[in-house]
Amino acid sequence: MFKNVSVSGLVDLDSILFVSTNNGVFRLEKIGDSLSFENAIRISSGNGLLSDDINGITSFKGLIYAASAEGVSHFPINMSFSESPIFITNISINGKDTINQSSYNLHYDENYIAFEFVGLNYQRNDQLTYLYKLEGVDKTWRESHDLKAQYSALSPGNYAFKVMAKNSSGLTSKTPATVIVKINKAYYNTIWFRVVAVFTFLLLVAGIFIIVLRIKLREARKRHLVEQELNRTRQQALSAQMNPHFIYNSLNSVQSYILKNEKVKASDYLSKLGRLMRNILNNSQNHTITLREEFDALERYMEMEQLRFKDLFTFKFDICSRIDLDKIQVPPLIIQPFVENAIHHGLRLRKETGELLVEAQIVENALQIVVQDNGVGIENAKQYNSKTRKNHKSFGTEITHKRLQLLEEMNKEKVTLSISEAYPKNEIYPGTRVVLLINLS
Repeated sequence: MFKNVSVSGLVDLDSILFVSTNNGVFRLEKIGDSLSFENAIRISSGNGLLSDDINGITSFKGLIYAASAEGVSHFPINMSFSESPIFITNISINGKDTINQSSYNLHYDENYIAFEFVGLNYQRNDQLTYLYKLEGVDKTWRESHDLKAQYSALSPGNYAFKVMAKNSSGLTSKTPATVIVKINKAYYNTIWFRVVAVFTFLLLVAGIFIIVLRIKLREARKRHLVEQELNRTRQQALSAQMNPHFIYNSLNSVQSYILKNEKVKASDYLSKLGRLMRNILNNSQNHTITLREEFDALERYMEMEQLRFKDLFTFKFDICSRIDLDKIQVPPLIIQPFVENAIHHGLRLRKETGELLVEAQIVENALQIVVQDNGVGIENAKQYNSKTRKNHKSFGTEITHKRLQLLEEMNKEKVTLSISEAYPKNEIYPGTRVVLLINLS
């Protein structure tokens, strides 16, 4: 108010001082020996002066006379002054006008607000100055001649918009026009939502944990049952290998050697039978054995069958150099039933000496075991058995099939077994080829 003004005259009354300047006449209250500039009132052309540029000032009979280039103006010493009342005329939210309210409760996305206002000006020719602030955003009053204040991207919270009008006399509205605004948080930022979300998450985690636990328990029970069944089938495989018929035939062969006074052969046969029985009994105590242990027992079995059937067949092992016989594990007695079938249902029916091959190699990270003979083949053996042993069943191979299925179920690894003719073009001796594929992982 007092910037860039030059004083041209003074009128000193008891408690009031009038000062003429190039920007109107100022009325100052005297407090003791000092002046109060806070309550200073400016008298200008808006209050009736002929000009704001006052050259001199005097008082006479209760009037103040102010001289300017336009002439002499006068006004009462006790002239009354009124502040300009202020009104909020409109509030728009996100660009949409609203019905004026004293308070607003808004959603989190209703955060672009414009306030329109106007003050009543009782002084002609002079413009009102507006002071406003949005508590919660503005720390001090903003000053403007515009009739609008805008706020965008307001955060959730509580706000109070206040506005006052200041006239040219320097008087402001007694009471600011006020509007209360509350912008709520997004539902996902509220405490109740977070509590519910955490509770839901904990329930979900607990539910998943319970489901996983149940699945694990079910799998454990299933695995236990499978292991029990595997143990049972392993014992059945042992029984099939050590059946009384096999032992009787073996002892019969020993007796035959003794009667023929072939002591060396009888002793050799008994020694091999003992080693075979010991190997079978030791191996049957374990879920898995090394491939070397399986082949050693298999070799002793084939040697005994060779002695028993008087060189009915020859046999050989063809083992890939990539195979570590002491590292690879296989179920015990898993190959023997197929070798037994090859001897008894294939090679035994030949007129000439047959051949039996046991092959092992690595095929795409899997162990492939092949048992192949050049015997009479599957169909010819069936026809022969139908004439001589109508109800014969190979319990050894049935048990082995069951064990392979259980192993596949327990380890979740595919175990492939295929049986076909080895030499399909040979009608008399097409032979049999058994291929067993076990995943090494």
